[in-house]
Amino acid sequence: MSNESESAGGLIDTEDFARRLREKSIIGNDRFLITNFRGSLQQKDLSGSENCQGFGRVHVFRDQKNPSWVPNPLPHQVAAWRLSRPIEDMRKAQLFQNASCNWRCWYCYVDFALLEASRERSDFKTADELVELFLNETDRPRLIDLSGGQPDIIPEWPIRMMEALLRKGLDHDYFLWMDDNLSLYYPWQYLSRTELDFMRSYANFGRVGCFKGYSPQTFQENTRARPEMLGRQIDILRKWTREGIDTYGYITLTTSSLDGMRNSLREFMDAIQSKIAHSFLLRIIPLEIREYTPTLKRMNSVHMKAIENQYSGLANWLDELDDRYSSKERGTPIYEIPCSD
Repeated sequence: MSNESESAGGLIDTEDFARRLREKSIIGNDRFLITNFRGSLQQKDLSGSENCQGFGRVHVFRDQKNPSWVPNPLPHQVAAWRLSRPIEDMRKAQLFQNASCNWRCWYCYVDFALLEASRERSDFKTADELVELFLNETDRPRLIDLSGGQPDIIPEWPIRMMEALLRKGLDHDYFLWMDDNLSLYYPWQYLSRTELDFMRSYANFGRVGCFKGYSPQTFQENTRARPEMLGRQIDILRKWTREGIDTYGYITLTTSSLDGMRNSLREFMDAIQSKIAHSFLLRIIPLEIREYTPTLKRMNSVHMKAIENQYSGLANWLDELDDRYSSKERGTPIYEIPCSD
């Protein structure tokens, strides 16, 4: 990671790093730096093959990879509901990945070399060019996932993708999904009110934001960013729900220490209920952290302990949900849980 991303104490200066990455990641308002997967470390871990001349890949979503972890219905169940199609039809996704991210989570499955806005393994593409590459594929998933990296470094990207699909008359045939690390207010800085309203009105769209911890300490351990940024994550997700966007959450429960875990989890969950919506915790899915090829050289004994401790974190998370919601509420499909009170 470049020294320009760090401040005193080795913590990432989120704003400065994002600004520098954005300068390298966009031309005008419609050309975006997109990762090419061919030859990357990440290529070894792909659940499907790369396609679209290397600028895309096919990912297969499964409800449950580990019987000791909770099922993950995102995003395929949401897409199936929106398009009125069987869930099995929506497990495959066409994924495009932007080539920059302003945090460095140790467990990230993406090779850090693919997050630096480097032209070595990426190139500029318009949304129309990506859609054309996609349409040239013979076996096209109905789900298109804009991932990263951090796509909100270039918040114009989902807007341009919506416009490109709309011009082709494909907006009712494909569901557009976006991942976000909840680090930036760029959508409200670089998008117009008309564009934000357009995003809200685009029926087949959803987004998920990932909480990188449940306390300032765990957040800092995971991201190398300033611990107070966890509060920003909550505020950014709140802003999306207030925009009327169909929004969901992930959370990682890795921690180097179990001391005070339950109290920290309780405080985090209280904040979600008070600042976003009482029911929104049911829209948040804990992600199981696993080892991937790009993470092996990054990991040390502390990280191994954090992976082990995440299972205690999950048990506490589920106990808290039981204390806060009825069994009927817990059994409601995730897409029927209200985003706001």
